[in-house]
Parts: sequence; C-alpha cells; structure tokens
Amino acid sequence: MILSAEEILILGILSQAPLGGMQELTEFMRFDEDLPWTDLEADRAYRSMRYLIQNGFVVWKRDIDGRGRIYYITEVGLESLAQNIRRFSIMNEEVHQDLESVLARILEACTKRA
Repeated sequence: MILSAEEILILGILSQAPLGGMQELTEFMRFDEDLPWTDLEADRAYRSMRYLIQNGFVVWKRDIDGRGRIYYITEVGLESLAQNIRRFSIMNEEVHQDLESVLARILEACTKRA
C-alpha cells in the first residue's frame, strides 16, 4: 500500500519507540525547516494516525493511568514502512536522502528519550 510522506514519517517514529499521545507525536515531528513535510500539523497528524490504525499499521493501548494512549507500530506497519522507503528511493533519490536523514534524527531523539 502506498503511504503519504506524513504516514511514513509517523511509522518511522513509531518504529524507533512507542509514543504516548498525539501531542507528543506532533511535537516530535518538528525536525527541520528545510523539510516542511516533517512539520505535521495536529489535524493532519490525527487524520494520518486514524488511517494507519484503521489499516492495521498502528495499534494503541491505554497508558498506565488509563487516561491516555500509547501508540505502537505493528508488523504490518514495519513491512509497509520498508516497502514505502524502497519506493521513495526508486522514485526520488533526494526525497530518499531526506527521509534517511529524518529517520536518523528520529533514532537519535528516541535514544535520548530512553
């Protein structure tokens, strides 16, 4: 399934670590002014996340206190992420390099959070 850049970005973030809540996700997605597609507004993030959940790429569970959600990528989500990254690399080398750069920053940020 072909995913949007926003959906790929969300899956990339979740592939590194689960995230608690949409606010954390939208704050986490503001990476680089030179890559405007990484600055996802809340309404687009909600739509993208809803699509990913409905299609089995992402699941959520209640957090410890039962009030919030924690989002996780599924095996299907990981497979789709890999397929879409390969598709981007074939279609547009510049976008692929941008995506690799963003995913490297995601990994670094997730490592700092842990």
